[in-house]
Amino acid sequence: MMIQPTCASRNPSASRRGVTLIEVILVITVLAAAATIGAVRVSGDFGGQREVDGCTNLLLQSARFARSAAIRNQATVVLSTQRVDGEDALVILENAGPLGPGREMRIPLSSRVRVNPRSAEFRMNGSARNQVEWTISASPSSGASNPETTVRLNPITGRCFIAP
Repeated sequence: MMIQPTCASRNPSASRRGVTLIEVILVITVLAAAATIGAVRVSGDFGGQREVDGCTNLLLQSARFARSAAIRNQATVVLSTQRVDGEDALVILENAGPLGPGREMRIPLSSRVRVNPRSAEFRMNGSARNQVEWTISASPSSGASNPETTVRLNPITGRCFIAP
C-alpha cells in the first residue's frame, strides 16, 4: 500500500500560481530606474527653454524699469546688452536729469543663454529713439534643442513685447 503525502499538490502547476516578493521588488526597481533615466533626459531638453524664458523675463522687466526711470528722472536712459569677458550682461545707464543723478547698473545673464548685443534709448516721455529687436537663445552646450525667443521694442510707446 502506497501512502501519499497530504500536503503535496497533485497538480504540478498549482504550486506556482503567483509571483514571489523578490520578483515584485525586482520589477519595481527596474521600472524606477527606467523612469529616472527618462526624467533626466526630458528635463535636459527643457532646461534650455527655462533659461531662455528666465532671461526673456529679465529683459522685459529691465526694459520696463528703464522706461519708467526715464519718465521719473526726465532724462534719457539706455538699456543695452553687452558682452564683457565672455559673459552677457544687461546694462542700464541712467543719464543725470533734473530730478535725479545719473547711474549705471549691470545685470549679469546666465552663461547658458546668448543675447544679441543691442541698445535702446528711452526718452523722458517714455518713447524709444528706435525700434530694437533682441534675440535670446540657449547656448549650444545647454541641451539638444536650441530654443529661441525674440523681444521687440515699440519705439512709439516704449514698451517691449515677445514677438510671435
